[in-house]
Amino acid sequence: MIKSDIDAYFHALSLEWSYPTRIILNGDAYAHILTKAKVGDDLSFEIKTVHIQKLVNALFQIGHRLNLQVDFTENIQNGSPITYLDYRSHLRPYKSFKNIKVFLLHPSYWSLGKIVRYHDQDIMEMISVFEKWRPGESALAALWKQAMDASPKSTTLYQIPKSAFHFFRKYGVTVWGKGFSLNRIMEYF
Repeated sequence: MIKSDIDAYFHALSLEWSYPTRIILNGDAYAHILTKAKVGDDLSFEIKTVHIQKLVNALFQIGHRLNLQVDFTENIQNGSPITYLDYRSHLRPYKSFKNIKVFLLHPSYWSLGKIVRYHDQDIMEMISVFEKWRPGESALAALWKQAMDASPKSTTLYQIPKSAFHFFRKYGVTVWGKGFSLNRIMEYF
């Protein structure tokens, strides 16, 4: 998937849907837009609109026509063991396609799902996004800790400190440079 595929999808959707709609990109599409990295064909997003049940077939048909795997939800937090806190307050516009407004999450909020799952692809996407957009490492650690504390307790949730420690220990200097301090970050966990 490349940026033109993402844009083609939402342009095609805007031709079939006349209601005001807000999209928040997530997953592979998000990582590609921020870094231009080659990613999978997963077009994940949150969608807010009226009469969504009338839109579902179009969402999948357009994805099939463009050879994109569409994965949408009305709430990014659905199915996630971690709360995304006030993520809708941390958006920036990406593009508008007629009545469809597409937004990007702040990289720190986007990373909440990545640190929970913490697969190799998630790690590589976080490194790419963080190297380019440089969220403050202390602010990132604080957000991950705040989201953990606000989330319902689960087995998966208790893996986050281990994943966070591994990420910061192994990639902290790569992402944030020689001034990175693991001790300062670990105060949050």
